[in-house]
Amino acid sequence: MQQRSTYYDALLKRISEGDEQAFGELYNTYWKKVYAFLVRMTKSSQVAEELMLDIFTVLWTSRSRIVEINDMDAFLSRSAYNKALNFFRSVARQKKLQEALIRQSLQASPAYEANSLSDFEIKELTKEAIDRLPPQRKLIYSLSRTRGLTYDQIAKELELSPTTVKKTMSLTLRSLKSYLQKRGIEVSIIVFFWFLLFE
Repeated sequence: MQQRSTYYDALLKRISEGDEQAFGELYNTYWKKVYAFLVRMTKSSQVAEELMLDIFTVLWTSRSRIVEINDMDAFLSRSAYNKALNFFRSVARQKKLQEALIRQSLQASPAYEANSLSDFEIKELTKEAIDRLPPQRKLIYSLSRTRGLTYDQIAKELELSPTTVKKTMSLTLRSLKSYLQKRGIEVSIIVFFWFLLFE
């Protein structure tokens, strides 16, 4: 358990006041432990790194409350565990999301019969496009599309600003649209009309 000390209290106070050097000290002390834990959980160094960076980003953006953390080890372990669980939930929901998205878009598209790609090929390409998204984008996308949460609700759940969530969704939709269009999917226009209804 993290022991409170004069040094620890002073460090957190400096961080709460916006001292980036102090935050760097905290980061250098804990990042390897958080990263190692996430690697064990996710079995992916890339995913672990992205989730770890997100944890510390959130810690910095909410630094005004950092002095309330009595046990940094426990706090970061809990944060890492929750981030990993959220990541797994988002991945688990992707199949349902992909199936619903493809089904709705194809049924609504009169131009679908002229498309040279089969249902399966379009479905696989859409899945591939979503799988290529960074973990945080996939998570925000899933919370918006699968659970139907608003940007404010997502921001509160992930401890991000609504502006960050909105920008992330915008980048995600552009990325998916570009990926599919480059692979000649005519129906992608209709798919993304559906997307844009929720922006």
